[in-house]
Amino acid sequence: MALTRAMRRLQRRLPLELIVNILDCLGLEIDQTSLKACARVCHSWLPLARSILWRDLKIDVYRGLQRVQQLADGSAVVCSYIRTLEFSSPIDEVHAYLVLKLIEKLPRLRTLKLWVRELTPKSGPSDVQPTLSVDNLTFVPCFSPAVDVTSFLAHFQCINNLHVKCMIFSDESSINNLSSLEHLRVTSFTVTSEEAPFIYKILEPTLHYIISLTLLYLMLRDWESTGLLIHCTAPHLKSLSLELPGCNSRIPHDLDEIKSFVTSLNLPQCQVLQSLTMMLVSKNIRVSTHTINELIIGILDRVPTLIQTLTFHLGDLDICKFACSPLDYPVHWEQWDATFKKLRHLTLVTFKISTRCDMAFTAWQQFITGKLPGQHSSGQLQIYPIEPYPLLGHIYNSLR
Repeated sequence: MALTRAMRRLQRRLPLELIVNILDCLGLEIDQTSLKACARVCHSWLPLARSILWRDLKIDVYRGLQRVQQLADGSAVVCSYIRTLEFSSPIDEVHAYLVLKLIEKLPRLRTLKLWVRELTPKSGPSDVQPTLSVDNLTFVPCFSPAVDVTSFLAHFQCINNLHVKCMIFSDESSINNLSSLEHLRVTSFTVTSEEAPFIYKILEPTLHYIISLTLLYLMLRDWESTGLLIHCTAPHLKSLSLELPGCNSRIPHDLDEIKSFVTSLNLPQCQVLQSLTMMLVSKNIRVSTHTINELIIGILDRVPTLIQTLTFHLGDLDICKFACSPLDYPVHWEQWDATFKKLRHLTLVTFKISTRCDMAFTAWQQFITGKLPGQHSSGQLQIYPIEPYPLLGHIYNSLR
């Protein structure tokens, strides 16, 4: 009975699960003495413990949203703890407005992740003033013509990191409606190449805010729109990630076509670019080392001199043959040497290789590390395979 009363007193101060975990970590028995001792300690830890417990919330729209709303109405202190809010189920028109009202009560919210199933213009008032601000918003509209992005995003004044996935615009009117989001400041954007033309039309007045850009599923037919998007963001772009043509198809594009694509990106205009990530080919595509060499040299010749980190996702390299006869794959190392001498700020080069045998991977690792210029003492080279292949996690450091 005394133990039960002690537990109830503690539960008023701290969740019982946390107390049990503390006692377990300390190796103590859950008896009246240890509970009293824990109560004295936990009482002083209470503000910090609450802030940790409420910092990251992942809730279900149908079961958890109402509870969090009631909590927000009754405790402004708890609201100030919440930094990350993620919804595990899609929100619809009924819940969209409730979610927005909840966000208004979370002054320190920095990250918001949500799925959108169906939103229409009725999901929010038409004359709403943009007042909400978050650092990270992952916005995932489902494939539905009923999704109206404007009425939801119009509530936000500033989104530092906007990830839009699977956004499908049903018609030209959707694009015109989204043009009203000229006030929205977006500093980081993730989008597929199919949506690049629409995004350019929507965010054209505010593209100069973007400092981080990720373009997925690039296709050769999207050269013009992709190049235009990079051109408009180039003056302030610090991070760029590209998935080159052929990554998502079993038949890779011709090397000359990909070279032309890289040229059309006009990377030299990104004068302040510090990080570049390129997925060259898929792990399902077999390519020669010579082909990869030509691609990488073409990219390195065009990156700005301020670049600090380079990451290349390589496909299933045809390096089993290469391991037997390296001379069949000539690599012009004088080009590599000249390129690395130019990139004086480069500190990290990473190759992510998808190969099916340890011997082939080791041959590639020895070949690259043995040939790369070694005068860059501040630099680091990492070579490691892409899962699910066996050498995942083995990092080889050289270039020291």
